[in-house]
Amino acid sequence: MYLRSYQIIIMEFSVDNDRLALCVDVIMKEVSGFEIINKCCVVPKMILVE
Repeated sequence: MYLRSYQIIIMEFSVDNDRLALCVDVIMKEVSGFEIINKCCVVPKMILVE
């Protein structure tokens, strides 16, 4: 198993009506020196009760 260090950078944080969109760039730095950049978008459900 290779050792991996994860660096998460928040690039975009926006609220769209009842949805909360969080887009981050995940940079996986390998021990060999290569960098793998993945764009991840997470949209969790939010229920707002007043």
